[in-house]
Amino acid sequence: MTFGNPPLRPLLLPRTASPASGVLRGVRAAVLAVLCVLLPMAGHALMETLVALCDNRLVATHYGLYSTVSGLGITLGNLAVGAVWDFAQNHRMEWLTWGALVATGLACAASVIVLARTGILTRRPLLEVRQA
Repeated sequence: MTFGNPPLRPLLLPRTASPASGVLRGVRAAVLAVLCVLLPMAGHALMETLVALCDNRLVATHYGLYSTVSGLGITLGNLAVGAVWDFAQNHRMEWLTWGALVATGLACAASVIVLARTGILTRRPLLEVRQA
């Protein structure tokens, strides 16, 4: 039976009793509490970024488009990583999957740098509502 993501599995599964189990239990609880705070904050930051990038116009439309594209990207990304993982295991190249993931992360970081240098990511003032 699998439970949770592999990186989070040690935090979520109970462990056998040991002298340090009280300390480990406290550390696990603290890490989970921090995650419970950070994940909603990341979601709020994402929404603020989305509103700023669409100039506070058609926010729901932009959010719907963002959600659709993100869902497709996640699906295609999972399919691609699974295919690379299978290929790497069949050809005894376990480093290939992690290398592809690192290269993807670096490509995304480079894309953000290019967008920032072209000025696309600069914050513009929101439209002001004028009183009649």
